[in-house]
Amino acid sequence: MNMIDLIQRTWPDWYIDRMLCHGADGCVYRAKRRNSAEPARCAIKAFDVPAYALEPDCPHALDREGQTVAGFLEKQARMLEGTIRLLEAAKDCANLVAIEEHRVIPQPELPGWVVLIRMDLLTPLKEYIPIQRKPDHKKVVKLGIDICNALTACRERNIACGEVTPERIFVSCEGDFKLGGFYGIGMFAPASKSAVRLGANYYMAPEVYGGSVDEADPDAEVRIELYALGIILYTLLNNGCFPFAPTERPCDMKAVSRARCA
Repeated sequence: MNMIDLIQRTWPDWYIDRMLCHGADGCVYRAKRRNSAEPARCAIKAFDVPAYALEPDCPHALDREGQTVAGFLEKQARMLEGTIRLLEAAKDCANLVAIEEHRVIPQPELPGWVVLIRMDLLTPLKEYIPIQRKPDHKKVVKLGIDICNALTACRERNIACGEVTPERIFVSCEGDFKLGGFYGIGMFAPASKSAVRLGANYYMAPEVYGGSVDEADPDAEVRIELYALGIILYTLLNNGCFPFAPTERPCDMKAVSRARCA
């Protein structure tokens, strides 16, 4: 199925201008409204909830549990749609990426679903504040306040935030920082495989990295989110370097792993 054709068939009032980015968790396109007196634009994220997103041994485990792959994928797609609906209802929060509308469409031939999300057209953080250049301190302070507001809004609305990374932070034309990226292929990993699927990232809290999170602690998730945000702010003000990592050369994962053990 051609994704651009599907998008334009789903929302005929919009046409794809160009692709903004693509990766394991789908593609994001820039779209313009047809026959509009004003230059209305938006971003459209498109991705699959496919059978190949499962772990290799997952279909066998599903068979043992009496659940089909198609049934599992439909359940995941519906769970994802629930999260999207919560985000649609949170458009009053200035610091969450606003979702205008969405569609969850069954694949015509294979088990799985296609998810389309039409949302704000925003500037990624790494384009707005280059990571290797010291930004305005006032902007970094505003980023911290805005993302804290976003995390608070998620908690108040029972929205699962997930890992906070620079790739999930965007900037509006008005200069407001927004948290996005609540959906993607990483959402569909079995819980025991989630750390492997998402990959060890630079902003992961030590207890997550070391596998010692106390799941019974109601404040653990808050600390993990704030740790990640703190590291983002630190690197923005430290030429892209992480705590305890060498500053004379670009950081790599080995340097960050050594720093975590310091």
